[in-house]
Amino acid sequence: MADQRHRERRREDRRKIQLGVQDGWEGAERRKITDRRLIDPISGKPKPAFDRSTAGLKKQREILRRQKERKLSDHIKKQRSKKDMF
Repeated sequence: MADQRHRERRREDRRKIQLGVQDGWEGAERRKITDRRLIDPISGKPKPAFDRSTAGLKKQREILRRQKERKLSDHIKKQRSKKDMF
């Protein structure tokens, strides 16, 4: 029962965030988003929901690219060390 109530509350919070993002922060503040994690402690304004702007995507892509390069270079190093063993 408590689990279901928790789930409903989360769903409601997500809906409030989406509505807040749609009609600007004034609307979000009017709706009184109370979840502490969603409010910036310094400014007191709601945090922007993760927005898939091009900047965010570029950053994500950059991080993924670096991870792939690191994995590849580690793999190559391992292969070389195996060759050196024989």
